[in-house]
Amino acid sequence: YSYKIGNEAGTGAIGVPDLKWPKVTAYEIGYSQSIYNQILLQISGYYKDYTDEVTVTELHGWGSVVHYTTQDNNRYRDIRGLEFRVERSFGRFLNGWANYNYMITSEGFTGYADLYEDPLKTREQLFTANQKKPEILPFFRMNLSLRTPMDFGPGPSILGMKPLAGWRFNILYRWNSGGRHLDNPKDPPRLWRYVERLDRQMVDIYLSKQFMKGGQFYMQIKNVFDIKRLRNHGGSYYDSLHLPWEEGTQKGNDKYDEYDKPHIWTDATQPAWIFYPDKRDIYFGIRYMF
Repeated sequence: YSYKIGNEAGTGAIGVPDLKWPKVTAYEIGYSQSIYNQILLQISGYYKDYTDEVTVTELHGWGSVVHYTTQDNNRYRDIRGLEFRVERSFGRFLNGWANYNYMITSEGFTGYADLYEDPLKTREQLFTANQKKPEILPFFRMNLSLRTPMDFGPGPSILGMKPLAGWRFNILYRWNSGGRHLDNPKDPPRLWRYVERLDRQMVDIYLSKQFMKGGQFYMQIKNVFDIKRLRNHGGSYYDSLHLPWEEGTQKGNDKYDEYDKPHIWTDATQPAWIFYPDKRDIYFGIRYMF
């Protein structure tokens, strides 16, 4: 089949039947300690090594007339870090856990992302086979559950349960570092420019009330505070950002994923979910377990 990318006429993708399977080697060591038989503390260190990961290679014909894509085992990564976890897995009124992960990632490429038949463009190939700087990407998660026992509280039974008994309120909080976005990956590494990304947060809640034996009313709210993040970053959006290396009125300290400044462009003609996928959803329901 044929298609067109810019001014290039493409003839499709070239299959590679002898691709290697990606390989992952992982190590982990940890320590756990119980405190008064109520709280469990865990500390662990880990390392993961990824080799022969599959990447897409673009093949550009002479004069950019013909364009092919193929695949190679060109990518490698390593991930290492420390993880801290506090957990109370049982309790009459309160239980939950909190987890903090300090993670460092590195990645690189052993081959080229673009191959050119034109010798005047071969220099552009040399900058795609480099290792990126290590990046620190910590994240934190917390799950807290408050509940009342099945026999809790005064008053008569209603639908087989006292008014204050059988309640459960659960809150899940997530935060992770946004990291950095590489602005010019095809330039020489000494000229690479990074843009900081916004950190991401999310809060979900779950509320339920038991009735009778096996019955339950529930309400679930995802993204309680309607926190927005961008998913699609078009060229016009990126051009509207004010970045540290720019000059004049265009110079600034915007972060990648920001959207709520007057000068930042987002396409108002597109549905909101295209740009902000984490919309707030509210669910009500009745569950019965036989």
